[in-house]
Amino acid sequence: MFKEGWLFLITTPNMASWYNRILLLFGYPILGIDLSNEFRYRYPLGVTSVISGHRRLYTLKALEELLKFHGFRIIRSRGYAQIWSKTEPHGFIKLVYHLDKLLEKRTTLAANLLILAMKIE
Repeated sequence: MFKEGWLFLITTPNMASWYNRILLLFGYPILGIDLSNEFRYRYPLGVTSVISGHRRLYTLKALEELLKFHGFRIIRSRGYAQIWSKTEPHGFIKLVYHLDKLLEKRTTLAANLLILAMKIE
């Protein structure tokens, strides 16, 4: 499928994001993976899960190792914050928004992962 020297860019939700760690501490399912094709889970603060089509989630380390296993060399990994709606966040969600922007600098805590890799074998 991929020829040697080809670049591969992948983005995915981070299973170990800062907010998923907090959700797990309180017994809630993590965000970013579908519990069902029909059911939308309702989280605290009125957040409702979106049916996204994701069947697997990865941590940074797991995704990098999977790519290496399949013959890719990691060129760059970074995290990025959750993409919010076009409207300005208010109240508690505004705090979450700013925290998310701050924590994207620590890739292992970021909401999402972005990896650029090159096929080497």
